[in-house]
Amino acid sequence: MSAEPLGTVLVAEDDLFLRPRIQSDLERAGWTALFAPSAERFRAGLAAGPRVILVNLASRSMPFRALLDEARTAAPGVPVVGYGPHVDAALFEAARAAGCHAVVPNGAIAKSAPQIVAQALAGER
Repeated sequence: MSAEPLGTVLVAEDDLFLRPRIQSDLERAGWTALFAPSAERFRAGLAAGPRVILVNLASRSMPFRALLDEARTAAPGVPVVGYGPHVDAALFEAARAAGCHAVVPNGAIAKSAPQIVAQALAGER
C-alpha cells in the first residue's frame, strides 16, 4: 500500500549533477519531482499544477528572471525557491528582487530539498 504523493515540485534544472540527488530526496519524502531541463519543459510543468517551484539560478540555458515571470503568470501564489552557488551574493539578491520567495545555496538544496519545500509551503524564508 503506497501513500498518496504530497504533490508536484517543478524543478527548473539543467545540471545533471544536482538532479539525481534532488529527485531521490524529494521522491523519498513523498513528492513527485517534475524536472524541466528547458524553458519549454518548464512551461509544460507549470500546467501540471506544482505546489512548489525550485529554480536553478545559475542555469545557462534558462534565465531565472524569465522563469519567474512565467511562474507568476501561470502559477500565481505558488512559492518559488531559487538556488545557486553560495559565493554569488549578487545573484541571490537579484533572485530575491525578482520575486523568489526564498534563495538557498546549492549545498542546501542537494542536502535538504524536502525540508526547503516544506518551509516554502509554510511561508518561511
